[in-house]
Amino acid sequence: MIRIGTGLLVALLISAAPGLAWAGAEQNWTLCSGDDAAAAITACTDLIDNGHLSKAELAEAYYYRGFADYNQSHYDLAIADYSQAIVFDPKDEEAYVNRGVAYNQKGEYDLAIADYTMALQLNPRDVPAYSDRGAAYGHKKAYDLAVADYTAALKLAPDFAPAYTDRAGIYTITGHPDLALADLTQALKFDPTSPDAYTSRGMAYAQMGNDDMAIADFTRAIALDPKYAKAYLARGRSEFIKGQYDLAMADDTQLIALKPDGWEGYFARAYLYARAGKSDLAIADYTKAIALNPSSPDAYVDRAYVYAGTGKPDLALADDSKALALDPQNALAYAGKGQVLAAQKDYAGALAAFGQAIDLQPQAADFHLERAQAYLLQKDYPDARADAEAELKIAPANPMPATYLLINIDLAQGNTADALALARDLVARFPNDSGTHVELGQLLGCLVGGLAPCTPDRPAAFAEFSQAITLHPTPFAYAMRSQARPLSDAAGRHADLDAALAIDPNDTIALLTRSALYLYEHDDAKGLADADTVLARTPADLQALNLRAKLLGQLKRYDEEMKALDAELKLNPDNADALNSQCWSRAVRNVELDTALDNCNAAIRLSPIANYYDSRALVYRRLGRLDDALADYNAALAKTPDLAGSLYGRGLIEIIKGQAEAGRADIAKAMAIRPQAGDAFKEMGLAPDQPAGAAAKP
Repeated sequence: MIRIGTGLLVALLISAAPGLAWAGAEQNWTLCSGDDAAAAITACTDLIDNGHLSKAELAEAYYYRGFADYNQSHYDLAIADYSQAIVFDPKDEEAYVNRGVAYNQKGEYDLAIADYTMALQLNPRDVPAYSDRGAAYGHKKAYDLAVADYTAALKLAPDFAPAYTDRAGIYTITGHPDLALADLTQALKFDPTSPDAYTSRGMAYAQMGNDDMAIADFTRAIALDPKYAKAYLARGRSEFIKGQYDLAMADDTQLIALKPDGWEGYFARAYLYARAGKSDLAIADYTKAIALNPSSPDAYVDRAYVYAGTGKPDLALADDSKALALDPQNALAYAGKGQVLAAQKDYAGALAAFGQAIDLQPQAADFHLERAQAYLLQKDYPDARADAEAELKIAPANPMPATYLLINIDLAQGNTADALALARDLVARFPNDSGTHVELGQLLGCLVGGLAPCTPDRPAAFAEFSQAITLHPTPFAYAMRSQARPLSDAAGRHADLDAALAIDPNDTIALLTRSALYLYEHDDAKGLADADTVLARTPADLQALNLRAKLLGQLKRYDEEMKALDAELKLNPDNADALNSQCWSRAVRNVELDTALDNCNAAIRLSPIANYYDSRALVYRRLGRLDDALADYNAALAKTPDLAGSLYGRGLIEIIKGQAEAGRADIAKAMAIRPQAGDAFKEMGLAPDQPAGAAAKP
């Protein structure tokens, strides 16, 4: 805000004007031009209403009252007073500038620009007028004109630090962080105590990918002004990018303490809560951000993602719709809507939503990937491949995401060899990228859903995961290596999972992998604890629900098991694993065998994997259909040759059918893989010397 000097001018006015001889005039002028806005308004009003002022004096009184109005955020009153000042003194450039500032605050940028332009016509060397007009042009996104005005200001006053800072802001917005950095360094040369300049330079560093230097500048800004909220917000973003989530959380919380009525802190912290799996806290913060800034679609879009991830698709769709009502061009809202609809298997709706997102942002690679995934789920492989290849053209420098999707398309079409070739090619091209080794390891270890009959090459998979860990140890790589180890290496499996959870104690994949390992080891209470930990954060996690049901089954809490499976199938009626679990539970208890067979048949139709054939084999064994049971055990072992339960089950049937030598060999092999392989069969009353249809033990 421009403010002319007052002391000498007021003294001259009082001594030279015979009309100012009434009592209190001198005091009124002192108060009118003073720093106390409320007192200034009263004094200036008294002067104006007295009727003794000349036009020049009225111009001054209105000018000062306008200044006081502005300082009390009464922008309309300020504009009215500056307008009156201009009526009495049409050549008062300061009144034009200050009225322009008030218009700027109201978002009336064209009127502000007109006033600044008039001020510059009156005084072409008015540096603040150039700078303020540059700001108005910036708000209108007329960035070239903004830069021109800031440059003109600096040509007249090379040491005018605010113009450097503001021009740097335009350079940052327009993607020229190097120019911004130069301007801000210059600004700090002239004003080394400016927290705004340090914060702006930090943002330029952040845009250039140098978050360490960015954080250093944000920290300097905070040291200069511990209540400078903007610096906390910016530092939190850089800390998040560096993975310093606790520090980012602390900065966002401090921002909220400084600006409890500002939405930005709640919005930033909500994202951190969502990432940490604290969905309730994330939703609460997004809701607060929306209450404080209901006209912004961003919080609605992000809250929708959290709702979708916690099994609340209706709320997610409502938020996406609200975001689109606020901003019909919001591509992220369309993409979020597409993800929810795809999860609901409304593929037509999902594809339409992704199509709208792509129409709005055709160069957004992620949108093509998401639509490709929807096509893949719909088994429209040509269109899925076309979108994946389109993403490759858009982002050729990062071919991994699209190539991984192409691998999944090949797997869905049964082209395992082609999928392996793509994965090997990625490793060859990007040997220092840990993700490529993880992808290849999953294929080699048969750890990818939808594989055709697959014989795991565990040593090769183990080597790939180990290389990934050497390059970049992540919870996922450790969890995958745990699964690639021999089934007999329980200590190694647990060591890998401990390492994964040491990196991130809340990692869902590691917790669920350990829960499954506990299930395999019949350490059911511990497995249940891990599954419940995941479900506390994400109640709709189908894998966690399924593991919980299986663990309850092993604990013989059968009623709870079936309720858990019913809840899982309610969320996803085509969940093959849940259907298989219902089949297995009924077979183990030797009850409702016809329903059990229906369950297993449905699971195999959806996903013909080894474990499901193993479950159906047990049903056939219970029904006395030994040939069918043997065929299913053979099918299971063709897919997973070291499946101990199937080897043991096949051995039992071979013995019953008089093939004692083959049966004993299978049982010995099963026990070598897993010494407890026969326990479940003995508990069910299906030991080698018992008849095929024997009742289960009580």
